[in-house]
Amino acid sequence: DIFAPGVDIYSACGGDSRCTKAADGAYAWASGTSMAVPLVAGVAANYLSEHPGASPAQVKQVILRSATKGVLASPHMRKGSPNLLLYSKLGRPVAAHG
Repeated sequence: DIFAPGVDIYSACGGDSRCTKAADGAYAWASGTSMAVPLVAGVAANYLSEHPGASPAQVKQVILRSATKGVLASPHMRKGSPNLLLYSKLGRPVAAHG
């Protein structure tokens, strides 16, 4: 339903397949769905922090309506794929804790 950045994402290591040693502070460059999905989940979590009563369908609708439309161009996109790119400013920023 939506595209999100998933190429050359600098992220915490998730295990031996990406890092020589998985430990706190270990990071690596990675690509793929496993990099894009957390971005979408994070946008959903930020939205839910401001709208805790929103249903899953409402969260999906807000994310899709807020997406940037028509900016993706690739010969690898399948015909009929949505040309929607994740947009994350759906509300005020969530303060980091720590």
